[in-house]
Order: sequence, then C-alpha cells, then structure tokens
Amino acid sequence: MKTAGGGEREKGGERGERRKVIVEVRAPRKGDLDEFLRRPEVFPEDSGFEITAGGIPMVIEQLEDATLIAVQGTIPPEMVDRLEASPAVVKVWSDPKVSLHGDCNDEEAKGTLEEVAIAIGAKPVWHQGAEGARITVGIVDDGVDQTRFPVVGGWSPEGWPEPGSPGRHGHMVATDVLGIAPQATILDIKTFDDSGGTL
Repeated sequence: MKTAGGGEREKGGERGERRKVIVEVRAPRKGDLDEFLRRPEVFPEDSGFEITAGGIPMVIEQLEDATLIAVQGTIPPEMVDRLEASPAVVKVWSDPKVSLHGDCNDEEAKGTLEEVAIAIGAKPVWHQGAEGARITVGIVDDGVDQTRFPVVGGWSPEGWPEPGSPGRHGHMVATDVLGIAPQATILDIKTFDDSGGTL
C-alpha cells in the first residue's frame, strides 16, 4: 500500500489514469486500526491502491465480530477487481467529485440508494433496526415522482400538478431520504415550480 503524495512511483514507470474510490474494509473490532490497514494483505501492493494523504478511515458499521470502515484513495481503474479480491475488502465504491450546486436532472441518476446510504453512514442505524418503517417524510420541494418513490399523499397549489408528479430537486431529496430510511414513505408537498419559483 502507498499513500498518495508519498513519492513512491508505481511499478512500470509513469502513473496512468487513476480513479477516486472509497474502499469498504472489514477490520477486527479490537486492535490497532492503522496497523491493520498497513498490512500488505489488506491492500495488496500489486493492486496499485493508494490511501488519500491525510484521509481518516470512517467507521460505517460495528458488527459482532468486525468493524466495517471506509477508506478513501485512488486506484488504476483496471485494478479494482484485484483489490476487491483481497479477503479484507468488502467492496470498492466509486468516489466521484460532488458539486454543491450540481445537476438535479430527474432523468439521470447521480447515485444509487446504496451509495447514498454509504456516503451518509446510515448502516449503523439500520443495524439497530431503524430503517424508516412506519415513518412518513414530508418533502417540501418541486415534486416527487410516485412512479419511482413511495408517495402516499401530499399537497399542491390549485392549478399545479398533483402530488406525486415528477420534480427535479425533489427527486434528489427523495433519493437521499430513502438512502437513509429505505422503508419510509413520502408526502409530496409541492411549493416550488419547475423553474424554482415559489408560491
């Protein structure tokens, strides 16, 4: 394992394309986490994986016999399968650049519900049995598509599309809600039009 910025060049000469990733790792519940991550069998040298300099491993979930952690780094795209073959690695997730004011186009997914759950750290809460069952979340936005999400009602101004009609920003918010609470239902409270205008 190498640390990005550490000065060691990959075997073979020049550095090629690298992908930002988050590696989900199964670590022992007891012991020194930093020492565990330095073991060559965790991040094999021939995978080319480099931990991001200054990155701090994040606990995702505490299991009875292990701790799931997330480690940020970079890797040559063609070596992802090699890294996932490590017994300690659960999954290698893409870590794309996220913009504060990004594209909220409801016609193109920007992440899966699973990726939302990992990014937000929802799994430890799920492990305690809290997945949103019997909870209804009101989304006050520009609309939530009932053909994609469990919309159970809502409200919209007279002359506006009915609750459950497609929105843009509301679609993104609904994805975040269900990424955290996958068993929740949604009230679509439409107060923004498609241009971002309000009542």
